Amino acid sequence: MGRLVPVIWTDEMARTGCPRLAYVDVHVPMKTAITGSAIRITLSRVPMLGECAIRPTPSDPGSVQPMHPPRLDFCCGRCFRVLGDSMSRRGALAVLSSALILGLARSAKAASPVHRIGSLGLGAQPDPADIQAGWASAREFGWIEGQNVVVERRFAAGKPELLKSYAEELVRLDVEVILAFGTPATLAAKNATSRIPIVMITAGDPVRAGLVATLAKPGGNVTGFSILYAELDAKRLGLLRELLPAAQRIGVLVERSSVYRDDSERTYRSVAMQPLIIEVADGTELEHAVDEAVRRRAEALMVALDSLSEPNRSRLMRAALRHGLPTIVADRELVAAGGLLGLAIEATEPYRAFAYFLDKILRGAKPVDLPVQQPTKFVLSINLKTARALGLTIPQSLMLRADEVIQ
Repeated sequence: MGRLVPVIWTDEMARTGCPRLAYVDVHVPMKTAITGSAIRITLSRVPMLGECAIRPTPSDPGSVQPMHPPRLDFCCGRCFRVLGDSMSRRGALAVLSSALILGLARSAKAASPVHRIGSLGLGAQPDPADIQAGWASAREFGWIEGQNVVVERRFAAGKPELLKSYAEELVRLDVEVILAFGTPATLAAKNATSRIPIVMITAGDPVRAGLVATLAKPGGNVTGFSILYAELDAKRLGLLRELLPAAQRIGVLVERSSVYRDDSERTYRSVAMQPLIIEVADGTELEHAVDEAVRRRAEALMVALDSLSEPNRSRLMRAALRHGLPTIVADRELVAAGGLLGLAIEATEPYRAFAYFLDKILRGAKPVDLPVQQPTKFVLSINLKTARALGLTIPQSLMLRADEVIQ
């Protein structure tokens, strides 16, 4: 007797009345082993002679009676018969070949590993719509959350002190990759592990922060997408100069944990502006921070915060407008919430980069071999409603370059 092994049947077999799963009794030499729920054999060596004995199926393991009204009977490797009919050797081989190939494909799909990755950020937990949008590029690479990827999300809701414990928790969970949103989260992840690859998303200057050795050759276990705050700040200050040529005292809101304070001060002074740095620990301090900027006689407010929830965005912009402070902001959402002018990287660019890095790493690449990417597309947004409330006229030079104008 040969070995009884399951074979996945084709839809054509099902339509003729055969069960989805039957047994093949193999009596012939095989070049490759039986694996999983399918059998790999050398079809050219399957004999076509002999008698068939009907084998039981999983749905009725005690039955040894012929299956009716079956047309295809592939229960024995010695022969292939069509009950009440005949089948050529070539036809039988073709049908069995289709069944075996389909079985192998389904077995491979079922055996695909599920990758566990971590996601770490300073801001609030993203809502389902944002998650779906963020993973759109990853799905193009074949990575689908809930199918072949499981994501462990840890977001600190604006509390930097939580990042350390969250990063350590992801390390204990032994995730394969950590996706880190912003510089504070990337630093926390890097401090927690030198083994697990880390993909930074929208982090600031990673060389200045000590996250990578150079952009071209990151070294270590960190790579990803860098915003380069100093360069973006310079661009935003150029826009501010067009809007308010005489402005010199600029309030600058930054996270208390920011490592870029010195760089920011140098950037402002290089364009003959005086930065009034105001540190913010969490959302509860935003209105006080605006009050402090007014007390220090700021002529405009630059918002350089990495993570703000929707309620905090609106609260911050209302406070600035209440004091008559023009605001230059870092993302489109802040402009929609009442900011005057925003220059941000194109929204999908960081997610395309994250998908690229995730795909490379899950397929075996090392962060040390993946150069850091930088933004190539920027979006200029202007809120005319806010401009009117402040009594400002937006120069035509800015209006012509605007990608989005909110009326």
